Amino acid sequence: MFRKLAILGWLTFSCFSLVASELTPEQANEYLKIPDTFSTSGEFVQHKHFKILDKPFVSSGFFKNEGDTFEWTTLVPVTSALIFDGKTLWQQESDGQLKPLLLAGHYIVVVEALVTGDIKRLGDFFKFETYQKTSCLKLLPKDKQMALIAKTIDFCYENSQLKVQLNESEGNYTTIDISLAAIDDKTRD
Repeated sequence: MFRKLAILGWLTFSCFSLVASELTPEQANEYLKIPDTFSTSGEFVQHKHFKILDKPFVSSGFFKNEGDTFEWTTLVPVTSALIFDGKTLWQQESDGQLKPLLLAGHYIVVVEALVTGDIKRLGDFFKFETYQKTSCLKLLPKDKQMALIAKTIDFCYENSQLKVQLNESEGNYTTIDISLAAIDDKTRD
């Protein structure tokens, strides 16, 4: 009987150590093996899942990070863009008009770090834990302001692609599949 309890105890301890092991940003970067040159531009497909709906809302587009400017452009279902110039977050409507978004500027830094695989910058906002999937990390917000984005974030890197899942407290979630891409001028017109 004692032997069975010892084995059960060892298995339980082993499972917990595999499920949640907190990492430093350096350890997290080594764990996922994201190259330093991962993404300055790419394409995304985003699925917003609402608990009350059968099908997610799907949007797609591209992003680019050039110097101090980060641009997140949605092409489907409607064309729009978020442009962060290092100081102000702007929303560009389909007619080309730019409007400042005063309350959301600090969140764009997190979005930029998520889609470019910038683990060091993410470490300013989140704690990192390993869990079930070997190519994934669980990101836990360090403060209440970041918890407004998501309760937790599943951050995975495999086969040169990032997959980010924002898990909200109400059971809704958003998945974003990100791949490297050369953004040509035709895509932006």
